[in-house]
Amino acid sequence: MVWKKLYNRNKLLTITQDKFLYRKYIKDKLGSKKANDILVPLIHSTKEPESISFNSLPDEYIIKPNNAAGRYFIKRKEDKINKETIIKNCKEWLSKVYGIKLHEWAYKDIEPRILIEKLITDENGSIADDYKFFCYNGKCKFVQVISNRHVDEKRSIYTSDWEFLDIKYKGYRSVPGVIKPKNYNKMIEIAEVLSKDFNFVRIDMYNINGNIFFGEFTHYPVSGHGKIEPVDYDYEFGKYWDINKDEARK
Repeated sequence: MVWKKLYNRNKLLTITQDKFLYRKYIKDKLGSKKANDILVPLIHSTKEPESISFNSLPDEYIIKPNNAAGRYFIKRKEDKINKETIIKNCKEWLSKVYGIKLHEWAYKDIEPRILIEKLITDENGSIADDYKFFCYNGKCKFVQVISNRHVDEKRSIYTSDWEFLDIKYKGYRSVPGVIKPKNYNKMIEIAEVLSKDFNFVRIDMYNINGNIFFGEFTHYPVSGHGKIEPVDYDYEFGKYWDINKDEARK
């Protein structure tokens, strides 16, 4: 992972790390109809936060920059918002280049903008379970499922054949018993098509009652700092990554 951060200069990393530009990339790979089925509806995008017309937005949405991870504002139906604070935060997001301290090169050349998307939740209004597909040259080998996010968060890791792996990743113990989605094979198919251009990438998706939504491309999971226990599985995750096939230094 550190090697990739330092040496891989494939321009597709920047395109797919850009939460705005990856929409076209996904349409090119899947076709417009299939892509539109899984892309979270984009309500608005702007480079000028002051231009956001808050009164015209739906009751629920998420605001985030296209060039970062972990930066967002969630608006629920019952929430009262402070427009000035939101605009201030958006301006701050736009002014900073994400990933510099951790040498995450792919973010460097993204043209920053603010995105407002539909908030994707389950039937109870909770944040949907997150399925993360670890793919190598277009083949999925592992899947991480994050459930009950922000409440009693659980993280489970399975092989692509849905065999449970009793390991600890990033301090979280893998929990068994996650029910495999009925259209899991379709999720695998999507992940493998979208990952073909990369020797490694994690494809993140959501599944709500059979409805699949794309989350993001993750080229640097935990920026390469995710500790896996037992350590044998660290090698297991790495052995499928053929660095000799890397499109480095381009």
